Amino acid sequence: GNRVKFFGGTYSGHTSSFIAAKAMLTHLVQHEKEIYPALSESGERVRQIVVRAFRDEGIYACCTGGGNEVLPGSSLWMVHFPHQEDVKLDKPENVYDPAVCDTVLNHQVMDLGLLLENVHVMGGHGAISIAHTEKDLEVFDQACRSLARRVCQYLK
Repeated sequence: GNRVKFFGGTYSGHTSSFIAAKAMLTHLVQHEKEIYPALSESGERVRQIVVRAFRDEGIYACCTGGGNEVLPGSSLWMVHFPHQEDVKLDKPENVYDPAVCDTVLNHQVMDLGLLLENVHVMGGHGAISIAHTEKDLEVFDQACRSLARRVCQYLK
């Protein structure tokens, strides 16, 4: 009759969401040879930008989110700040252990500091998309460098 029913959840009960999702997936399949290598390359550049910006200021940093034998490249990045340079961050127990990594710098300072630089990152730090331009990467580089300079004075 005249009742309205709400369905929560991703794409749940929303025809237009299904149509948009199908269109996007079709586009990704049709253009995978251009899209995924570009995402992989940009993802690697973002990870290098973050690590270099902090290491230039004497702060150990490494990023997870890179490719592996199943998925050779990735658009994802998440920075970690190990207390020692030679720590292998290959499992969550290490990444989230305050005795191994500076988790405050990782989660609170990094996100808020980048926001002060007009760069908004999502939880887990982020992912790059094909919409990001060379200029965006330059802005991100400068934001990371500025944040690293600001942070290093409090860590030494």
